[in-house]
Formats: sequence, C-alpha cells, structure tokens
Amino acid sequence: MDLPIGTKLEQTVEKMEVAEDLMYKYVPEIQSAVIYVGQSNSKGISTQAVPESAYAHIILVPVAERNRSVHDIMLQMQEIWSAVIPDAKVSVQNGGFDKLVGYVSGGGGYGLTLISEDMNLLYDTAKDLKNYLEKHPEVVTAKMDTDFDTSTMIIDMSQDYLSSLGITSYEAGITSAILFQGMDAGRYKDLKTGDRYNIHLSSNILDGNVTPDTISNLHIITSNGQDVSFANLSDIKVEKSISQINHSDRAKTITVSATLISENTANVSSYVNDYLAKNPLPNGVNSKSGGIVALISDMVMPMIIAMVLAVFLVYTVMVLQFEKFKHPFLIMGTIPFCFIGAVLGLLIFGSTVNLLSLLGLITLAGVVVNNGIILVDYVNLLRVQRKEVLAKVKGHQNKDGEWEIELPVEEENELTRECILDGASSRLRPILITTLTTLLGDIPMAVATGEGSEMYAPMGQVIVGGLFSSTVITLLIIPVLYELMEKKRNKHKKIKQIEEKRDESNEK
Repeated sequence: MDLPIGTKLEQTVEKMEVAEDLMYKYVPEIQSAVIYVGQSNSKGISTQAVPESAYAHIILVPVAERNRSVHDIMLQMQEIWSAVIPDAKVSVQNGGFDKLVGYVSGGGGYGLTLISEDMNLLYDTAKDLKNYLEKHPEVVTAKMDTDFDTSTMIIDMSQDYLSSLGITSYEAGITSAILFQGMDAGRYKDLKTGDRYNIHLSSNILDGNVTPDTISNLHIITSNGQDVSFANLSDIKVEKSISQINHSDRAKTITVSATLISENTANVSSYVNDYLAKNPLPNGVNSKSGGIVALISDMVMPMIIAMVLAVFLVYTVMVLQFEKFKHPFLIMGTIPFCFIGAVLGLLIFGSTVNLLSLLGLITLAGVVVNNGIILVDYVNLLRVQRKEVLAKVKGHQNKDGEWEIELPVEEENELTRECILDGASSRLRPILITTLTTLLGDIPMAVATGEGSEMYAPMGQVIVGGLFSSTVITLLIIPVLYELMEKKRNKHKKIKQIEEKRDESNEK
C-alpha cells in the first residue's frame, strides 16, 4: 500500500490498521500475517524505508482447509481495500513462486512494454493502457513501473541578489548541501585515546514534508550579520516529476503489468490486442511483450533447440542400434503423434501451456520412442531367424560358410507380414506393461490438487497424454508403416534384379 508522498509514518500506521481490520473481517482463511509499516516491498526482495508505504505478508491455511482459491481472495480484498482507502495505491499480489516469476519477468502475469523517446507521450499512452486493463474482469491490479509520483522542488537563486547581500554562491551552495544532503566537515582526534572520528554536518529538514513554507523558515547569515530567509534569495517552484526512467536500447520504456486471477494470460492478451487494433499506438511509440509472456517467448527458442537436439541424439542412437537409416525414421514418426495426446491431456484437465509443460514435451521426445524400438527390433530379429531357417532348407552356403537364400518378392512380403504379426502380438504385453508403469508413476502428478500443483501438474498431464497416444500409435501405425516400407524396398529390389538380368542378356 502506497500513500501520497509526504504522508507521515503515523498516518501510514492508521491506514494500515484499517486495512488490517478489513483483512481479518473478510478473510477468515488467514493462518498468519506480518505487517511492515514504513517499508516498501515493490521489488519483491529488498525493502526500503519509506514513511508513506506499508505491506503485509499473509499466509493462508492449506488449500484442503478452505473453499476459495487464493485468486478469489486477492480479487475480493483488492476491491475492498481500494474502496475503503481511496487515497492509497493498493496492490494485492500472490506470493511464493508467482512472486518470483513476476520479479524475474519484470512484471505480473501479463505485461506490455512501451518504448519511445518522448517521455510525456510515452506516459500518456501507458496511462491509457493501464486504465483499459483495469476494466478486464480477470485483472486484479494493473500498474506501471514508472509514475509521476515524486515532487521536485526547484530553488533558483539570483546571483545578482546574492552579491548585493554579500553572499557568495559558494556559501549558498554549502548551506544547501548541509541542509539537504549533509556534508563531511573534517575529522576529530581524541588526544587521550588517539581515535579519529569523522565530523558530518546535516539537518533534520528531510524528516518531514518539505514545502515552500519550510524553505521560508530557513535563514542564512550574511557577512555583515544580516539574517536573510532562503525564500528571499530565490524563486521556489514545486513540480511533479517521474519517479524513475527505465531504458532499453537507449530508448525510454514504461512497462504496464497486470496481476491476474489465474496463470492464463490468453484472454487478457486478446483483450489488449483488440484495444491496440482499435486504438493504434501514436507515432514514435513502439511495444514489445513483457511480464510472463516475454519470459515464455524468450524460452521458446531455447526449448525448440533442446527438442531438436534431443530428437537428433535419439535418432543417432537408433541408427547405431539398427545399423540402418530408414527404421529409425519410422520410429521417429511417433513423436509428432505424442503432441496430440499432450494437447488432449491439457484440455481434459483444463490446464494451459507453461514452462514445465514444455519441458514435459522435451521429455516425451526421448520416452515415446522406446515402445517403437522394442517392436521394430524384435520384428527384425524374427525376420533374420526365420530367413536362416529357410536358407538351411532351401538355400546354399556362401564362401564364408553362411547360409543364404534369395526369396521371391511375394514370399519375402509374406515372411515380413508373418514376422510383424507375431512380433506385435509377442511384444504387446511388454509394451503395455512398460507404458503402464510409466503412466502410473506420472498420474499422481497429473491429477495433483495440493499446494503449488498448478505449476507442476501440467507437466504430468503432458507426459500422461503423450505416452498414451504414442503407445496407441506404436501398436497400430508402426506395424502398418513397417510393412509398407518393406514392400516398397522389395519392389525396388525386384525391379533392380530385372534390369540387371536384362543388361546381362543384352551383353550376350
């Protein structure tokens, strides 16, 4: 809670006591609360001594012991505190991991950074966007990281008037420095102990609100002993100034962020996009994503690279295992189908894509191929074994003593079909058991409803859905694709043999 600048600490305490009474009245789910008055926690980690600011760290009872979600409570208290304490800027935020993500991403759940060289134009545009965001039902609070909430006093001293009074600009400057900043005046040495101490001159003028009347009460003694008020030496003006100026690539920026009632930013993003489509940004003002949207956008490319690298490594291992290039491609074809199950898993549980669900997709790239490896490897083994049996009966031995046989295309296709059917039926039980054990291990994470489950549950839902769909694809699609691939290979082999025989006959 931020009160107007210049508010005394005692007034901040009174306002916070009102907020505390409202908190305990409307939130019976509170387990404990610690209130800090005279400190600012706007950055989420460090605190600053600010008389007009206060904040509270509130812990609710576990989810199982309350009927409302933390977002419902946040929205309710935001409305109540803002209505009862109208002169305060109240911001209700979720703590824990959400607070950490908000700090890392530079804002709340949603954020949009505006960029311009014209600070006034930039501020007006950001202010309009903030006011529009506050109207959305899913927005708890909306704020800007910069505001004209600081008062600047300008004391413009007249050099000619100072000279007429016998006051040099150096004397006036030294006096101002001592009053408003303090100044080191020297060092004191204790002759008894030999210890040295710094001498620092300062005043208590900044302990209260500095106004033009405060300056009028300050006096400086001239060289001839005349007592002159500071107000008579200068023109005093008080102007509103901006609290801080942020830069990005040497341009001024203001980030408009919003705390939402859920982790889903899709509706608010669409809401803002519609606003910008109807009200284009002024010339000279650009925008880029901020908040958690920017954080996810920055993570997409590294995760795509990780996914491609994972697929390449898996393919390399399978090439070394099968000593072929086509069969690994066949197995890798199951990876895109796992995305179907991953999306369905998120839809069934009503979850959204987040960082952990994307990590689940990367994990699936190395897991879903296991069933295909088991099936294809066993089918290849059956083909080799049965071909050796036929070679010993109908074939011949080569120079190395190995049995060989050249089967007609029809018999080769029939042998391949029999091996696929026998291999698929034989490997059905191991594949189902392997998948089932993995699913049973991930289902508790997918259906979790405890503290913080909103963050890690989507990862389990992606893995469970992806494993289920990839298993079905492995058992149904891979045998079909395997047979089609081998039939095509045998057909090309037969055509090549016919062409070789034709060439031999032509030579004769």
